[in-house]
Amino acid sequence: MSNNSYLGNENLKAAGVKVNWTPEQLDEYIKCSQDPVYFIRNYIKIINLDKGLVDFNMYPFQEEMVKKIHNNRFTIAVSIMRQLKPHSLSYQPKTFTSKPSSLTLVRFASKYEDASV
Repeated sequence: MSNNSYLGNENLKAAGVKVNWTPEQLDEYIKCSQDPVYFIRNYIKIINLDKGLVDFNMYPFQEEMVKKIHNNRFTIAVSIMRQLKPHSLSYQPKTFTSKPSSLTLVRFASKYEDASV
């Protein structure tokens, strides 16, 4: 087992392992850090019982939710319980301040209704 891998998985690097980034990799990293929808479309996979590992294709309201949370540090989402969203949502804000400057309240619609705020 290599000391450069995490828990013996050669696809995962251990903490503290130095990585030499190519300019293309660095550009992709920056693009992913600035656009979470791009990151999800290109790098998040889910397991489909019939097809195996497949890309995670979001519904438009899910993309809207990700964009709103990314662009607004404090967001409250009011939605129905069985809407296709994670049970808990954690997002690391881009900037840190001691006091909130604004709060965004958004109601996300399902595919059967229009959204209203």
